[in-house]
Amino acid sequence: MGVYNTLRITATIILLVITLTLNNVSSSPNTSLSNIAYLDWNARLKITVLTEDGRPLEGAWVYIVDAYSGGNVTAALTDENGNAGILFVDINNAAPPLRVEPGDRVDIGFNLLRGWFWLDENMRLTGEPVNPEWDPVLNNIPPQPMGDEYVQYVSFKGRSGWARFFGKYIVMVYYKPGGGDLNGPVDCVLVFDSFNDEAHHRYIYLGILPEDSGDYSASQAKIFRVGVGDMILSFKDTEGRPLGNVHVVLDKWGINGYSDDSGRLILEKMPRISYIISAEWVSKYGSKAFLRTPVRGDSVITMPVYDVPVQIITPKGNPIVNADVYLEDVHLGVTDWEGRVLATQVPIGSYRLSAKWLGSNLILQRINVTK
Repeated sequence: MGVYNTLRITATIILLVITLTLNNVSSSPNTSLSNIAYLDWNARLKITVLTEDGRPLEGAWVYIVDAYSGGNVTAALTDENGNAGILFVDINNAAPPLRVEPGDRVDIGFNLLRGWFWLDENMRLTGEPVNPEWDPVLNNIPPQPMGDEYVQYVSFKGRSGWARFFGKYIVMVYYKPGGGDLNGPVDCVLVFDSFNDEAHHRYIYLGILPEDSGDYSASQAKIFRVGVGDMILSFKDTEGRPLGNVHVVLDKWGINGYSDDSGRLILEKMPRISYIISAEWVSKYGSKAFLRTPVRGDSVITMPVYDVPVQIITPKGNPIVNADVYLEDVHLGVTDWEGRVLATQVPIGSYRLSAKWLGSNLILQRINVTK
């Protein structure tokens, strides 16, 4: 392989200096102790994740994917402001760990790579740049690869070996309905994928030349609105009246709640996917209405709760007027001139019906309520 020659160009290195106060260190009374931590990165990417209506999304997993290889580079959980800033670094796949004292949290976003980096004999990343002064415009040696040639055998300043190119990334965001999962995105839902959801800005180019127009500065901050928003479930009976106090459980996710007096249950910050819900409502008669159904987004759910007309007549078919009628000891009212009364909001089931008329208890049959 040929040897690349280049002019020496002084590179501007951005160093963030943080003074850390050390505890439990003995010193003379007049000595001021501090420790300097240099946070040096090749490329910095800060990601902020918002809901559809612009609220910060806490507890979302943000994955940075190498667009050349498709492999995960690094990941982080978003904080209460929606910023992904806690680093999870794999020495074989991502940038070297930041040099910070143990116990110190430095919220700087992602520390990523740009340009060529040497690989070891096992083709794993060493974290050592081939050309520390590499620049895609002023000092493009070794040159930026074309197409999918992101792993090449290169020679530079007397050293030859296999190297891997970084700088083109995809952002993916995962979120668990009801809140973040500290165990990782296994049980989470993909709510954002820059490759599919940002048709005109699929890739983030950090310090390398993009194929088309776009930002390729080595330090960038991106804000993404992902497919997460509030979901309103409205419950009603078969007559269209709202049902309050419906107990709702989202199967699989462990989320539950009760509808309010207007029949609504608002579930905040839910991924825009389909869910299976189980809903249960207890009537004034002590019986229960149950429904299991799929929902997606804002939904109106009709529970199997019915109005049942009741008519009290004599054996000869004559209406019994002004009789007090009871369903499971719940007073329904007084029969009208046709011997009728209405039992409202009755779930499916079998019920004991009773009545009193002119001081006498009437013997009535049980009634069955079906669909």
